[in-house]
Amino acid sequence: MIINQQNLVELSKTIEKEGYKIVEDHIKSLIEALDDAKKKDLREQIIDILFQIEFTQGLTHTESSALLYAIEKHPELIGIDSAVGIVATSCTKNIEIPDKVLQSLWRQVSKDLEEKKLRYNSISILKAIVTQKKQIPKLVLETLVNSLTCQDFDLQNRLLLADIVYDAIELLTDDFQSYQHVIEKLKIIVLQTKKNRDEYRLNKIIFRALQRSIEENDSSHELLSRYYDIFKEDEINHEQYSMKEWNPLNNYMKRKSHALEKFHLMIVIDRIVLKQQKIDTSIFNEFQETEWRKEILCSELLTGIFLEANNAQGIDEFELEKFRENLSVFSSCRDESISVENILQALIDKQNIYELNLEMINDILMMLQTNIEGFNILRNENRNSFYMELREQWLGKRLEYFDIEYSDTTLEIFNAYLPYKIEIIDEVLKKINEHTTIDELIKFFNYLLNCGLTKESIETFLTNDIPYRKSISTWQLILTDRLVGMFLMKKFPSYGKYLQYTKFEFNRNNLIQNAYNQANSIYYYNVDDLTRISTEWMKEFVSNFRITSPLCHQSDRSLSSILTNVLNEYLREKKPTIFCLNISSNHWVSVALINNKDKDIVLYKDSLGEDSYVDEREELKVFLNDKIEKIDFKFHRSCDQFNSYDSGVFALANMKIIATYLKNKKESFIHYFETSKFTSQSQATHDRINTFPKMYALSLCRPFRKKQILDYHSVELKFIEEILEKNVFTGDKLQLSISLPDKDNLIEKNYRYLYVIEAMSAEIDFNRTSELKTKIVENLGIKELYSVKGNVMTIIDDKLTAIQKKKNQKLEMTLTDNEIDELLNKLGVELTEYNRDVLKKTLGFTMKKYLTIH
Repeated sequence: MIINQQNLVELSKTIEKEGYKIVEDHIKSLIEALDDAKKKDLREQIIDILFQIEFTQGLTHTESSALLYAIEKHPELIGIDSAVGIVATSCTKNIEIPDKVLQSLWRQVSKDLEEKKLRYNSISILKAIVTQKKQIPKLVLETLVNSLTCQDFDLQNRLLLADIVYDAIELLTDDFQSYQHVIEKLKIIVLQTKKNRDEYRLNKIIFRALQRSIEENDSSHELLSRYYDIFKEDEINHEQYSMKEWNPLNNYMKRKSHALEKFHLMIVIDRIVLKQQKIDTSIFNEFQETEWRKEILCSELLTGIFLEANNAQGIDEFELEKFRENLSVFSSCRDESISVENILQALIDKQNIYELNLEMINDILMMLQTNIEGFNILRNENRNSFYMELREQWLGKRLEYFDIEYSDTTLEIFNAYLPYKIEIIDEVLKKINEHTTIDELIKFFNYLLNCGLTKESIETFLTNDIPYRKSISTWQLILTDRLVGMFLMKKFPSYGKYLQYTKFEFNRNNLIQNAYNQANSIYYYNVDDLTRISTEWMKEFVSNFRITSPLCHQSDRSLSSILTNVLNEYLREKKPTIFCLNISSNHWVSVALINNKDKDIVLYKDSLGEDSYVDEREELKVFLNDKIEKIDFKFHRSCDQFNSYDSGVFALANMKIIATYLKNKKESFIHYFETSKFTSQSQATHDRINTFPKMYALSLCRPFRKKQILDYHSVELKFIEEILEKNVFTGDKLQLSISLPDKDNLIEKNYRYLYVIEAMSAEIDFNRTSELKTKIVENLGIKELYSVKGNVMTIIDDKLTAIQKKKNQKLEMTLTDNEIDELLNKLGVELTEYNRDVLKKTLGFTMKKYLTIH
């Protein structure tokens, strides 16, 4: 590769093309050129391109290390914004940053701050460093603190800097005392008069950073008293509160005791005020001072739960009492990091994101009582599946307590079959006998989940009918006895007087099983499941690949004839093609047809591995060799599936992996295909239970959404019609309508829609330039045509500008009660409030948003 200015410009343009990958040799040449004195003038351009590559396709660990070494040799490079970005991304990849590079970086950051030229990449590298628990030098930290009051910096950047300062101070260890002048500067800042509410937001982040400086001395008490006075003067709404309500707190803040507790109390009060919630000041009179922070946190948590709940139902008093009892268990905890207040704070953070109800909050508290290590999962900000992880960890502890051996895979599967209250699960585990195995438990709870009973009836059975210290087979017999009794009573009502146990309720019998209503069963995916799920699952790849519907034998067509049609389409365009293929009975595999360097290649992935369905694979290979000359047939070696029923789940999951790698790392993926990493059993279980039911529901939701969008935006056609009648009408009649792009995302609010303009005369061809076409384009302000087919042209909504100000805002996803029930019917699910709520959450509705629809 010849490196000159013109070639670098062309290379930069090439990188921007979607799907293009820069080869390793070119990257190596670019890095080596940084060390070439003759190319000194091109260094900034080279660094920019390398950052482009890092951003689009990613640099390998070796390439990043080599690039950092070049920056170390030429420290002036750190003055280039892209070089700072490269260091930041290397840091996030846990690549060791050379000391000389860090020293150059600190000098550059300090210089930027002093010159009031704060760059986004500089903030990113600082955040990355403190996130990885690495300390920022004292002089740099001092400069950061001085910048917090700089009005030349955007407030959002100052908020980020304040957060970095907080993290940096938290990392200080034995030398904390040497940073006293930094702490004193922060104290001065928090006591300064603020101009507006945004400045107060900044102030509260800075105030948090003072925690380690708070001691039982006059200085700390003076700081807290003055801070509280400012808060009381500037932030308490005197129309909302009477000053008498605050008297107990006023007296408490004046006293020279409990400095750290007062500090934590102010942080809690600050946050509630920022959220514009009302503080329950009755707490100051009804509870001891040491209980105030806990009670305010409880109030904040319960307020959040109540706002997300159905107001007509309110909060369950029984659950509320349990909540108080569960909290009291932690009051004697000796570990200060796992105090009641810290647990409440973590629950508030999670409730704000996931809208937890009180029953789930109680389940979490019960799990923490016997598994306090789970607190780390609870407070981790980056764990979306925290509840399942917490329950899995708790379940493992309980199984160990009862001497039941398990593996990671069996624990995850068992966890998936337990959608019941934690106290019920715990009581059941206490009833098992000493010879019970994890496989027996999985088999029983799998059957229980799919026996047709409602969740409430199952919980009643587990609570009242499971005997102590009996085998699982005895449990099974008792359950069968209950089910048979219920069937008899339905057919012969008089039989009911002989039943001495609680009557159960059955779920509605699902006429059609599917991926949604059988998420927790051993159900085999069929072609309809795979078709619906792949429509949503693979839509991001439709522009790069032909995503073919799942292929299997049909009543009127053989599999070979269907495959032949797919191959003919592939050979016409050589467009990469990916599909699921049914090779035997209920067994599905993933297949890709691609052309690389003028060579046709088949990538074949069977989740059961190379020793499974060998004859079927060879038959397919022979068939493809007959149709495509010199085709290269590659099959993956390893076995990832450890049950008999998940092949459809694996086929779907592996389709996406294949498409992702072919899009981003085509050469290396093809080369190492036979040993590449694919979906694991645990990930497949997660997809079966969580991901794919949502995809299935979304595919059924599409017709409702399509009708919504078409009806909602059709009113815009009258504005287009007015413009055309006024400026274009030539005797040729035009018909207007709204349509939707194929495979577009209709669920999110960023959906697109099409204006369709059709000439009623078939003689008009919009493919050719004409006066009519020119007038339409000019008068409607059309920036770009989406498609033209004969007498029909379509325009994407944001490319037609003449009616921009008259267009409706994009429509958020909503469904009426009747549509929700109709969708549940299509999904084969019983019409209950619980199932309605599950579906709404599956589709991404928050309860609050849903309640405002009607």
